[in-house]
Amino acid sequence: MLYLSNMGFNKCYLPSIESMKEQIERDGLKEFVRLYTKYDCITGESDRMEFLENKIKEFEDKTGVEDPA
Repeated sequence: MLYLSNMGFNKCYLPSIESMKEQIERDGLKEFVRLYTKYDCITGESDRMEFLENKIKEFEDKTGVEDPA
């Protein structure tokens, strides 16, 4: 018999770029990247997605780490 766990699907709608910049200033780039890489699905405006992708790449380039968890 197959049992499936009751796991949720974590999704996020990206806030404004200004809000994300403030979040980075407040929490740091590592925490920012850690938060957004935990989601199963991220949606939002294309400029916001591009900003997030650039910040994740910036983190990976600086640290050599792909998963900040």
